[in-house]
Parts: sequence; structure tokens; C-alpha cells
Amino acid sequence: MTYRAPSNLSAALIVAGAELRRRLRNRSAMITALAAPLAVAFLFNALIGGATTGSFRVGVVDLDRSEVSRSIVDALSEARDGRVRFVAVRREAAARDRVDRRTLDAALVIPTGFASVTSGGRSSMTVMRSADQQIGGEIGLAVATDVAQRFNNTAAAVALEASVTGSPPAGEQLDELIDLPASVSVADRASGVGEVSVGGYFGASMAMLFLFFTVGAAAEALHVERRLGVLDRVMAAPVSPRAVLAGKVGALSVLATTSFVVIWLATTLLLGASWGNPVGVAAVIVATVVALGGVAMFAASLARTEQQAQSAAAMTAFVLGMLGGNFLGPGTAPGALRRLASFTPNGLGLNTFVDLSSRTATVGGVARAVAGLAVIGGVLGGIGLRRFGRVIAP
Repeated sequence: MTYRAPSNLSAALIVAGAELRRRLRNRSAMITALAAPLAVAFLFNALIGGATTGSFRVGVVDLDRSEVSRSIVDALSEARDGRVRFVAVRREAAARDRVDRRTLDAALVIPTGFASVTSGGRSSMTVMRSADQQIGGEIGLAVATDVAQRFNNTAAAVALEASVTGSPPAGEQLDELIDLPASVSVADRASGVGEVSVGGYFGASMAMLFLFFTVGAAAEALHVERRLGVLDRVMAAPVSPRAVLAGKVGALSVLATTSFVVIWLATTLLLGASWGNPVGVAAVIVATVVALGGVAMFAASLARTEQQAQSAAAMTAFVLGMLGGNFLGPGTAPGALRRLASFTPNGLGLNTFVDLSSRTATVGGVARAVAGLAVIGGVLGGIGLRRFGRVIAP
């Protein structure tokens, strides 16, 4: 009876199955792939998501008591936004006290004589804000800026009317010029992130970071197996080094993709996160795993010992995490850092997830991002695999 050696594909599948079973029995591997990224994502969502998606109370103090100032107070008080509520406060001192006691997130003060801006006068509004209530303060400042812009436009219209007709507008004409809409929209200013799901953002962000550690742990295990002679015993069987490496990489890819998908489902079901179109999300998840896995594989292949492999993974995760914006909330990174992030694989992936979550993604944009991530993973991963092939080869 003759013995037929398994094909490379069969051997790779056997190695992948054995590697997956070993990984699933390894508690530290499961913590790195699933428990840790989920826990950190939930923590970031609680700390930052609560700040960006909560409700805010902004006081409005009318010291002018004019028809103009009352129109502002009425417009803000009637604003129907579930996240920002404007509250009329009679005295400036009372508003300051409430801001200090944090019963108001900020307060907008309309000064005496404010109505003079409609006839060419000058005035300024004051925004009361607390140092530890930054988002509420930004809301108050944004509203004040918006109102000031409206009245600057009014002053220009008054001057134009006077130059054309020889007399400034009055009565109903003036009312039309200074009339504010019945509802003032401040939702985007309140959050700074539009409709981006914070839970989904940090779920993807943490899955990316811990993917580096998952690959680093696999590279470390490869060096350990080489040192202990396990690889030598495997290579004694009728199997090629390429099949062994393909099996290990396949198992790692399945584990990483499963981890990403579990985080996607968990944040969606438990946090109510919205990642966007499922087809687009799935495509970006696979492409991100390929890209970050390739980067981590390349970095780990430069190491000569298991300690160096783990250090390379940690350093890569930290540097790319900083540059790609994984440690920052959506929409909070400075402009220069946002531009730089688009040149990193994790930043490119995160930006695409943000577009999907905010419903602004296009098919072409997602396709270009997926292609870019695949190229990054293919090039760097290919180099890393060739280097690891030398480690496996007898």
C-alpha cells in the first residue's frame, strides 16, 4: 500500500485547524482578540461617548429686555433638539451660579442695549462657561457666534436699505430683517461628530489596535516553536514550509476577522452602535485585517527572538495608533493629524468606517479604501511572509 503525501492545500488546512484549536484553548489569546478590545471600546464609549451624545442645558440671560432680544430668547427656547435645551434665566449672577454648580453647561448673556445693532450700533454677547464643561461651553459659543453673524448681516442689510431709500427700515420691514427662525439647529455643533456612532468608532478602533498584538503573539509563538524544535518535527512530515506558513496565517486571519465581527455585533446589540451598510462594513473589516495583519507581520518578521517580535508588535500598535487617531474620539483630532491619519492603514480604515457610520460613504470611496488596504497588506505581508519562511525552513 502506497502512502500519498497530502497536497499543500490539505496540509495548510490541517495546520490551520490545529492552530485554531490551540488558539481557542489559549486564554491569553482569547483575551487579546476578544475580551480586551471589547472592554476598552466599552470604556471609551462610556467616557467619550457620554460626553458627545448626552444632553446639554444652556442658559439665556436677557438683560436688554427689547423686542429684538426677546425674539432671540423665544427662538432658542422653542428649539426642539433632543440634546440641547435652552433655559431662560432672569439674572446674570444666577446664571453664573448655575454654571458653577453645573446645573447649566453654559450660559449666553444678551447685554443691555443689544437692540442697537439693528440701527448700526455695536454690542457683544457674553458666554459663561466652566473649565470642566468644555463641550457645553463650545455649544454656547457656537450659538453666540451664529446669532452675532445673523445680526451682522442685519446691520449690513439696514445700511443697504438706508443707502437706497434714504431712510432706514422700520416697522414690519425691520422685523423681517431681524426675524430669527422658530427653531435653531445646534445638533452638529453640540456633538462635533454629526451622526457618527461613537460606540462603533471605538469598537473598530480597539479591534485594530489589538489586532497588532494578536499578530505579534502569533509571531512570538513561531519563534518559540522554532527554538523548542517543534517546527523541526513538523517539517519532518511530508509538508512544505509554504503550507505550514499558509496554515498558520490562515488560522490567524480567521481569528482576527472573527474578533472584528464579534466586536461589530456586540457594539451594535449592546451599545446600539450603527456601523453603516453591512456589506460595506464587512468589506472594510476584511481589508483592514489584511492591511494591519500585513503591517504587523512585516514588523514582527524583523525580529530575531520572541521578545523582539512582541516588542515590535507593541511599538507598531502604539505608533500607528497615535498617527491614525485610534486614541482620539471621532472628529476631535487636529486638522494636520487627520490629514496624516489618511496615510496610515488604520487611519484609512477608521475614516472609511466613519463615512459608513455617518451614511456619507460612496461605493467608489469604499472600493478605493478597500483596494488601498489590500495593497498595503499584500505588499508588506508578502515581505513578512517571505522572511518568516526562512524561520520555518529547515
